[in-house]
This record gives sequence, C-alpha cells and structure tokens, in this order.
Amino acid sequence: MLRLLFCRLAALAMVAAATPTFAVTDRTDDLLPTYVGPRTAELDFNAAEAGYNTLAGGFFLTTSHVESPGKTPGLSVTWGIDRGAGTPGLFAGDPPIGPNIRFDAVLVVRPLGEITLAVFNPDGPPTVTVLDSRAPFNDGLLTGFIPFDLLPSRGFALADYRFNAWSRGGSGNAGIADLALKDGTFGAVPEPASWAMMVAGFGLIGAAARRRPIPQVTA
Repeated sequence: MLRLLFCRLAALAMVAAATPTFAVTDRTDDLLPTYVGPRTAELDFNAAEAGYNTLAGGFFLTTSHVESPGKTPGLSVTWGIDRGAGTPGLFAGDPPIGPNIRFDAVLVVRPLGEITLAVFNPDGPPTVTVLDSRAPFNDGLLTGFIPFDLLPSRGFALADYRFNAWSRGGSGNAGIADLALKDGTFGAVPEPASWAMMVAGFGLIGAAARRRPIPQVTA
C-alpha cells in the first residue's frame, strides 16, 4: 500500500513538474560577459521560481534551463536567500556582479551531486546542511526543497524572504554563467497543494533526516 501511494505521488510529481508557473523569466542566450567556462545551454536559464507551501512545510526553488542539466561537468545552481540581513556578496567578488543581489544563506543544487544549504550566522561559521544526496532534475527543471525550520528569520517574515539564482560552470565570480534576475531579487509565491505532492513524490521532505555537516560550500 505504501509503495503504491509513493508511486502515485511520484506520478503527480512529474505532472506538476512539467507544468509550473514561473515567477521570473530570463532571456535565453544571455550568459554573462564576465563568465569564463564552458558555454553550454545547460547553464542558460529561461525561468526561475521561488515558492513556499505550508502543507509541505518549506520552500521549493526551481530553475528552468534551455537544456536539461546533467551533462556539463561541475555545473551547479546556487540560490541566494535574503532572510533580512542579506549583503551583496557577489558584488564583493572579482569581477563584481549583481550589486543589488543580497543574501544571507545559499542553497547549492548540483544535478550530478548533493543539495547543500549554508545559513550564515551573525556570530560564528555558517551552518551547512546536506539536504539530499542527489538533486532531482527532469525536462530542464532543477529543483531543491528547504524546510522552513532550516531558514530562521534574520528580520523578514517567511513570506517576505527574497531570492535569486545563478548557474555556475567554474570557480569564483568568473565561473558564474547566468543570473535568473540580472539585478536584484524576487519574492516567493504561495503554491497550491500539487507542489506539496511534488515534494512528497520526490521524497524531499524526508531528506532533512539525512542532514550531515560538510566543511565548505561555494556560492
């Protein structure tokens, strides 16, 4: 019975994942001129969404890519999350980019590896959590899920958290290929129960049980 239920939820997940409504669209063929690395369509966003669902108990973050990610070595997507104490971390890098992109936590989604969350603390090192051992991706969509309790507020209400995403094909700012929103951040949108089904279908809610610390996360 449980196996049948899981299969049904997984089927609903595929349907939901195939027909999302994205909060932000991005022009294709617009990799950053500062980017140094493999210029593949997997790194090129065409849309991104930050959503939250109280039934699922967390945020889901989805990027849509011109080509389905999973072939380019080292490819990752980083979500910058502003909980109320965000700083323009990318603008402090070399070369400086995204002066109005502020964040105080990052989610790193690797289509060929782990999903990790780094939450920057006012005192001491960041809290780093492995949320899943392998990021689910399907039909050009790459998704990560963060339980609410892993993102404590730094001043904003949960519904007012701000987001942006960037694809990465190398290290440092020169390795950042595309920004979901070129200058600034966007808010999360509440989502219907179908997205909670998606989260359950992929088993992401239970991923928090596999949390373990790792030494470093590259934004």
